[in-house]
Amino acid sequence: MSAIINIIAPVFALVIIGYLAVRLQAFPRQGVQGLLSFVNNFAAPALLFRAMLGIDFQTAFDPRIIGSFSFGAISALLIGIFI
Repeated sequence: MSAIINIIAPVFALVIIGYLAVRLQAFPRQGVQGLLSFVNNFAAPALLFRAMLGIDFQTAFDPRIIGSFSFGAISALLIGIFI
């Protein structure tokens, strides 16, 4: 449980800090669009690429997890098509 909190807490802290920075006018509203463009087009892809370099695919590949996800996704797709 503490591992989850250690991962999730910084994300929520950054969201709160960003909200307060704009709300208290420490960061201009006009700069938000530029920041979003930077994060979406450069920073996030770079972090994902870096994370993929260090992953061990033999331990990350679990057929049970992939199978259960695929079953749920295909079931939801078929239910959506039939409805």
